[in-house]
Amino acid sequence: MKRVKFICCLLILTFICTIPISAKNNQSIKVFSEEELRERYEQIQAIMLELHLGEIAEEKALSKLEDIHVVPIKGESVLLEDGEEYSIKSNPDHAISLPRVNAMYDQLSGYHYVAAHFFWTNTAHWQSDFPNPWPAQPGVGVDIGGPDGFGISFSRPINYQYSNFITYNQSGYPTTWYYPTRIDANAVIYIKQDYGSKMADGSYSYNWDSGYMDVFFLPQNPGQTMSIWQQMAHTWGTTNVYITGISHLGISWGFDKQTHKWEAHAKQALSYTPQ
Repeated sequence: MKRVKFICCLLILTFICTIPISAKNNQSIKVFSEEELRERYEQIQAIMLELHLGEIAEEKALSKLEDIHVVPIKGESVLLEDGEEYSIKSNPDHAISLPRVNAMYDQLSGYHYVAAHFFWTNTAHWQSDFPNPWPAQPGVGVDIGGPDGFGISFSRPINYQYSNFITYNQSGYPTTWYYPTRIDANAVIYIKQDYGSKMADGSYSYNWDSGYMDVFFLPQNPGQTMSIWQQMAHTWGTTNVYITGISHLGISWGFDKQTHKWEAHAKQALSYTPQ
């Protein structure tokens, strides 16, 4: 049931990004200390994670955000080049859902908050990448290939402040990755190890069944339209992934082998003009 709740919340999160909300009062930008700014980010993140996990309803999340003067950013969906239903470039049998990112504006600090998600659409897809026969005792985690990659790309440069990346197994158990692998003006990227486990009853678990990533930032070019989207790279067998480049066009992934890998990007980007 936990996995179903993730997918239901996906529809909510995609929806709220299209709704402009008026702040209760016109707020002036305040100067926050480092500690206060971190608390501000964590406050927004806590509400968004409650919504992501299905712990609160959409209306409640919007109300809680509005109470702290955080409003959804009204943007447009832009179809990315080569974007297909699941946007898998090399192996369409491994179906990933990469819904459009969500963005919020903090009226008190002037910072922007963007959240991106991924969901495997069926556990059978990731299970097909697991080693067979299974090489470990029940309950012992096994690396699935080398690390996988996930990142948020920005078409215009940003000033990075904070980020976080959380992956979940299909039962909702989280693995939190606190430190990005790469921070760039045009992308924030995590390359972290995915692993699976086989239980005593013969079922399997995977710590990258779904994921949530956020970035707290300031746009470097206010008044210029920017697009934001997420990208992902997956490996299995003995293949590893690395970053070959970052630009306004996104993240370029590299692999040390020609097999047992794919890369994907969201079908749609969020496009808006920060003020």
